Amino acid sequence: TANQYFSRSGHTYFESHPDLEFLSVSMLDVDKHMAKYHVEIYLTKDKLLFLFDEKKSIEGFLEDLKGREKRELTLDKVLFLFFNQLIKNDVKSLETLEDEVMELEEQLEDENTIDKSHIKTIGNLRRRLLALKRYYESLIDIQQGIEENINGFIDKKQIRLFQVQTSRTERLY
Repeated sequence: TANQYFSRSGHTYFESHPDLEFLSVSMLDVDKHMAKYHVEIYLTKDKLLFLFDEKKSIEGFLEDLKGREKRELTLDKVLFLFFNQLIKNDVKSLETLEDEVMELEEQLEDENTIDKSHIKTIGNLRRRLLALKRYYESLIDIQQGIEENINGFIDKKQIRLFQVQTSRTERLY
């Protein structure tokens, strides 16, 4: 049963079991560069179950679903929309981070010296970038697991959606 797999929350990974795909996703607040919420997803041939640790974490996702035709919402489409929701605003956040790096570079060029505050800022930026790198790597791993479609739960025509999504995530990475 799905319950036997529900004990490992906190990490992002994909597992394929006979008759069950299990996805564990720590959703990152890209602006704050820290894990914000966690969701576990169970996919079978005819069921898709999301277990969220916070109702607030799914508000955007639910709004996206409400605006769609019910006949359009197949299991694979809902799963695609969930992953789309995870990364949809990340480009703007990454651009803000790039601006911070450029600003620091300009300060260092103008001041021509490095003091402790600069070293602290650089260390903070490196930690934030490492968190983002790990986050996108784990999302890519999950998306590639979905693309492999070992149990055949995703319609072959819909696999292309997940390939496009993986490519989008790779561009963020």
